[in-house]
Amino acid sequence: MSGRPNQKVHIYSLDCAYIISFDCINDFRKHYWPEDIGKRPLFLKKENGCEYEIIDEAEIIALKCRPGREAIRLILAIDSSEYCKAQDQDDDYKPIEVYNLRGDLIAEFKTQRLAGLLCSVPLVRISQQLTRKPSIKNKQVYPGGLIFKYKENDTKD
Repeated sequence: MSGRPNQKVHIYSLDCAYIISFDCINDFRKHYWPEDIGKRPLFLKKENGCEYEIIDEAEIIALKCRPGREAIRLILAIDSSEYCKAQDQDDDYKPIEVYNLRGDLIAEFKTQRLAGLLCSVPLVRISQQLTRKPSIKNKQVYPGGLIFKYKENDTKD
């Protein structure tokens, strides 16, 4: 036998009910996309060690493992959560620190998007504050009474 070994694909409804298993990814692809003769990228998402794909039009989740209902519920919750987006997992972003008007650190966020979401401040206001020095004369610079700054690198020689 040559080539890669077959990888089973397990199909569940979005209610976490088991539907069917396929012996290999190709059988799964042919079943749901019979008109596709090329390669369709599948299983690009991974959570809790399990690769998965949510197929909205069929209202199913396909997994390369059988983690159980609770794990599938967690995967679905993470996938739909506004606080767990893939762009927030990237380490290329500078962390954002949030201060009150007295200068006390009150929070730190991994990304600007999360800071805006959790502080209920429009991203444009945070971005304006991060790119220019705030002025007390202009109240728009302090949205919600908060000061946003990029986190300083803690490099010690």
